[in-house]
Amino acid sequence: MLTPNLDDTLSEYLDARSLEALWFHHCQTMAGFGFDRMLYGSTHYRTPNSLGDPSDFLILSNHPPEYTDEFMGKGMFMKGPMTKWALENEGVGSWRIFQDKYGSGECDPDTMSVVAFNYSMNVTAGYTISFKSLSHRIKSAIGLCTQVGLTQD
Repeated sequence: MLTPNLDDTLSEYLDARSLEALWFHHCQTMAGFGFDRMLYGSTHYRTPNSLGDPSDFLILSNHPPEYTDEFMGKGMFMKGPMTKWALENEGVGSWRIFQDKYGSGECDPDTMSVVAFNYSMNVTAGYTISFKSLSHRIKSAIGLCTQVGLTQD
């Protein structure tokens, strides 16, 4: 694993001419830190009871379609423990948060089914970053998933 050079990385980000180019560079950079799968989501239409219309979400992912079709396409993300965490917090959250609860059986059945699905897809260790919002209607977060075979430890 080659750790990225910060100056080169920032130059690539600033030189990106499209969202696709920026995302490509970001995926390469994060893979250099051991996070080879990511899922970014953002909405500008959040209310106390909703994240808005899913067709208005900005979703970026380099997970395989077998994962995103289920997790995003069927709305599993709304029951995911780190989605819930991201909606209630700002900053960085270790996936250890849900692993301990899952391992002890403390999660509700919906959360347990999402975690079981994630485990079946080798989405087992990582971090979620919940970004600070300038408005209560805006929410953005990214899930950084480690390479297959790595543990949270």
